[in-house]
Amino acid sequence: MANTISISDGTTIYHKDWGGESGQPIMFSHSWPLDADAFEDQMFFLAAHGYRCIDQIVPIKASAMLVFIRGL
Repeated sequence: MANTISISDGTTIYHKDWGGESGQPIMFSHSWPLDADAFEDQMFFLAAHGYRCIDQIVPIKASAMLVFIRGL
C-alpha cells in the first residue's frame, strides 16, 4: 500500500511502508533509472521476517532532471 506526504512546496511524496510498526525499520532508496518496485522482492522477504520496510517514491521535477543531464 502506498501512502503520501505533502511537503511545503506542494510536492507529494509517496512511500511504501510494509511490515509491523514494532519491527526494526529498513529504509530503501532508489534513483533513476529504477522505479518504486525495484526493491519489492527484498521488502516482501524482510517484512515477512519481522522488519518494517519503507521505500520512498520521490517525483523528479523537470528542472532537476535537466541539471542532472547537463552534469553528464
